[in-house]
Amino acid sequence: MDSLEVHTKEFWDERSKKWVNNFESEESRQENERRYQYVDEFLTTQGLYNRDSEILDIGCGPGMFITRFAQKAKKVTGLDISEKMLDYAKLNTEKNGLTNVGFINMPWQDIVLKDYGLEKAFDLVFASLCPGISSEDSLLKMSLASRGWCFTCSFVRKFSSLKNMVYQHILGVPFDADWGQESLGRSVNFLLKSGYYPYISYYDTSAQRAWEVNAKTAARFAGHLGSIKDEDHNIKKYSDAVLSYLQSIAVDNKITEKTEAKIAFLYWRSS
Repeated sequence: MDSLEVHTKEFWDERSKKWVNNFESEESRQENERRYQYVDEFLTTQGLYNRDSEILDIGCGPGMFITRFAQKAKKVTGLDISEKMLDYAKLNTEKNGLTNVGFINMPWQDIVLKDYGLEKAFDLVFASLCPGISSEDSLLKMSLASRGWCFTCSFVRKFSSLKNMVYQHILGVPFDADWGQESLGRSVNFLLKSGYYPYISYYDTSAQRAWEVNAKTAARFAGHLGSIKDEDHNIKKYSDAVLSYLQSIAVDNKITEKTEAKIAFLYWRSS
């Protein structure tokens, strides 16, 4: 996971419009929707929340989970570092006629639970693919805010055949598909040492997509040649070389990408 120095208010404010509106494809949008639905059903099936629950969604972004939770729970609070992300979340709740939702615009690592009356305030403390949940302190704070359950999920495998080919050609190294496994192990060990007994489950996805070879596609894959904080720099540095490579391997000016991902669900009782 990238350093928290990358994940500033300005960074996520800048990405908010792209995050919400510029889905790369209809297939991408549908896959996200399937994941949102699966996670929500998993939480209710496992008894992590019900209609009487109060929920905190850390790193809620544009509110994709909030709208689902609020339709079935007593109250939902969305927390995010980005004010613009929260603006989209508020619009989503308004469109769905939801009035049992509140918002906090603050980084999770900075919030003092006692000052906000958030100690043991929630039946479920939830975080999905959230960069703010990347340390022992952030996990412990989840437990301190919960009087019931905590849930977080993160990638432990994220592989793209095309991204791997571009990495190999441009950088001479394979794409690291298993970068999240070490982080998961650290989280589990920390929770066990802290007296919690976490459960683990997994969600698997796979997809195939044909990309048209053009400057936009080249910029997308060039931007991924390194850390997210260097995305703009990498686009400028590598786009021409990536475009040339894609053109050399394209068939009828298209190239197929096969993707696989495994997301780990980590959840535990806070007491």
